[in-house]
Amino acid sequence: MRYWIAAALCAATMMSACVSQAADGTVAVKLNERDREYRNTGTITLRDPITGALLGSYEFATGGFGRGSAPFGTYELGAFRGRNDDPHRIGPRWMIKQQGQSEDGEAYDPRVNRVRTSLELHSARRTPGSQGCIAVLGGPEVWEEFMNNLHHIIDEIGQVVFTLEGNPEAAPPTPPDNRAPVTAGLHPRVAANGRSASR
Repeated sequence: MRYWIAAALCAATMMSACVSQAADGTVAVKLNERDREYRNTGTITLRDPITGALLGSYEFATGGFGRGSAPFGTYELGAFRGRNDDPHRIGPRWMIKQQGQSEDGEAYDPRVNRVRTSLELHSARRTPGSQGCIAVLGGPEVWEEFMNNLHHIIDEIGQVVFTLEGNPEAAPPTPPDNRAPVTAGLHPRVAANGRSASR
């Protein structure tokens, strides 16, 4: 009898360790950019918390409107809101909260030196961006699959945590002005032609 109890405890401990190890990379967010910009894009990768198997990879955008992209930091997934709690007709979604904040939807933004509110994880809908929320791209079918996979993860591990940070492997940003360099303090057209172009 003691042998079976010991074996069961051992198996439970090993299973718990396996779940914990797999859950570490269950929800991985990777930006396409090194730095926080007005609009950032990236990929959310979801893995099964038990087996570690890939459930799906989903493109997303944050920002492009309002105060821009979500601040960098570690976030917790908060309350799920369905169609019955949707005054802005965003659709089913999760609230997100930066760790250290007290309420769902909150994140401190050093760019505006204040706490931003109402940040969510939702479908991008008609625009490829958001006012700071994390918006999954690809349309209704992609969002439905994403929700099903994320619900599965939540059912298995409970609290979901992810980090939004710059990608050090990303290419440096392209300068907005890719004209020829100015020579000896002259405008490029002046340097090339020896005279200024009229405009």
